[in-house]
Amino acid sequence: MKGCKEKSRRRINNERENLSCSMSVLPYVLTSDILSRLPMKKIFQCSARVRDTVVFQGTNERCQSDIYLVELEPGHEQVMKFNYTKAKLPNRSRLQIVGCCNGLLCLYDLDSTKSLYVVNPMTGDYVHSPPKLKMERRHVTKVGAVQGFGFGPVTNQYKVIRVIKKKVSHPNEHYESLGEIFTPGTNRWRRIGKPPFPANKEFYGVPLNGAIHWIANDEIPNSKLICAFDIDSEKLRPLSLPPDFDKNPEGMMLGILGSFFYICNTYSDLNLDIWVMKIYGVEESWTKQVVIARNSLEPDFREIRPMMILKDGNVLILRDDKNLELYDPRLKKFGKIEIKGVSSIWDAVTYVASYGSLRDIVKRECVRDLYVKSK
Repeated sequence: MKGCKEKSRRRINNERENLSCSMSVLPYVLTSDILSRLPMKKIFQCSARVRDTVVFQGTNERCQSDIYLVELEPGHEQVMKFNYTKAKLPNRSRLQIVGCCNGLLCLYDLDSTKSLYVVNPMTGDYVHSPPKLKMERRHVTKVGAVQGFGFGPVTNQYKVIRVIKKKVSHPNEHYESLGEIFTPGTNRWRRIGKPPFPANKEFYGVPLNGAIHWIANDEIPNSKLICAFDIDSEKLRPLSLPPDFDKNPEGMMLGILGSFFYICNTYSDLNLDIWVMKIYGVEESWTKQVVIARNSLEPDFREIRPMMILKDGNVLILRDDKNLELYDPRLKKFGKIEIKGVSSIWDAVTYVASYGSLRDIVKRECVRDLYVKSK
């Protein structure tokens, strides 16, 4: 009798475990249909319990490139991989993460088409941008371009901004910048003047509070300020740096920790200080949130990008565009996060899932061929 009860208890526990993960294995069409029938309040309650999640690009043991989604739960990391089998997207090794906003990913196609894709990996919807605008002047050569993706709460629109740096060779040689905007749901790029080119040409804009942010270069007065491009008004405004901040442009990095804007300088000869702006737009609210001891870093490290602060106080970091690691501020030590089947990581963004319809957002038909499949 006791044995039967034990078997029954195990069976019930197994069924509960199966039920707890059943949504993740459903086809995206069924998932979307189920969620569309639920009250929005219930969906938001589910979203509030989402674990710390990161989307990253990595290489597996066969040297193939993929985009992964990992939920960080100590000892129980859940890894999912984008399934490209039925997707009409281009070769996955040529896609690069531009940014993430409200559960939508912006991906850049590095091949000859140079298209952008806005994707909801939870529902499978995506839209892509039209061809880029052509240079209208002779004697002009493009020497660099950076992009950012964000949301304007007033216009209720998502936008992609591209800042191009171009070399003008006639009548005298000089450099100029050029801004372009793409709004998903439209079929064109628009010119928006000459915003300053970022100090780091590998940098993608950081979205927060209805603006896309980057660090200005030497081409504007009082350089090394943070530029905030307002998505609704499409105008620039400056944000000041923290006091006594080491202004080495090559190592300056912006990002978001929790709901706060942060900046750090990974090339500093001193400790690596991570400053956060506790009140957005208020210079006096800059606070030194995390200090990474210089002696805890290996001599050959090149770059550290803070990703998020976990519930236990550890800091998730993308290191040298190669590894995801956890830094323990109390022990002043790093620990590498091992992800089965992934040999290296070169880009990552924090992610909060959304089950909203991209079709409703862009007010046009979307493709529904991309979805997330459990690894």
